[in-house]
Amino acid sequence: MHAQQHDVTHSFFQRRACVCNDRVREIMWGMQNLMPLLIPQEQSVFTKADRLPICKGLDMLLSRHGINIVKQEWINEDILQLALKVYHADLRENEHSKFLRRSLGLDKHLKAISGFDAKDWDLVKLATALKTMVDPDANLLPIVKTFKMFSPEEANLIELDAPKYEDLLDRDTISEIYEDIVAVREYVDKVLLKLRHLLKKAEAALETEDVQEKRATNGVDSIQQVDCTCLAVVPVEVPNQSSIA
Repeated sequence: MHAQQHDVTHSFFQRRACVCNDRVREIMWGMQNLMPLLIPQEQSVFTKADRLPICKGLDMLLSRHGINIVKQEWINEDILQLALKVYHADLRENEHSKFLRRSLGLDKHLKAISGFDAKDWDLVKLATALKTMVDPDANLLPIVKTFKMFSPEEANLIELDAPKYEDLLDRDTISEIYEDIVAVREYVDKVLLKLRHLLKKAEAALETEDVQEKRATNGVDSIQQVDCTCLAVVPVEVPNQSSIA
């Protein structure tokens, strides 16, 4: 019996070809990062070689939030943890977007009723329009007041057409979603601010390290301090969002 099981197992692995592609590299990159959680007694940290190349998912996440110039060598655990918070917040926004746009079909209704082409609207803009329709006398949250979100024509049409959406929109549901979207967006803005600070600090630290290595190579005392101004990391207090890791 054991011999038969061995033959089956051996045959199974014989048929499995070795795979090394982008997906495998992404998985290995993630496993290396999660090693302290998977194996708590593991004390190793990322080396420069481990951080190369940058995870494509991380690169896409940062680019989506306007952080386009990131060198692989800057990435460290603190930066990864902040990026993870942004990722979880994005997932939360995506759930709201799916509910409003797909489950309720609001893109289609806004087009049919008011002529709005809302497919390209930012989620905050969409939620604000809906909130204004169901609760026109409400005080909009501060983030909405920081920029002109609607054209005069759009604002006027939202007010005029609001009664047409009474059977489509539940006031309590829309209000709850609106407040959560705005809170998440404010949270992400604060996390991104700290993330940019850490990236600046990592960049400056790497430049200092490179200069010291060059001086050591050229016979200059490597202990001598290099004059380099780093951008200080200002602690950022973020709201305690229970469903955001």
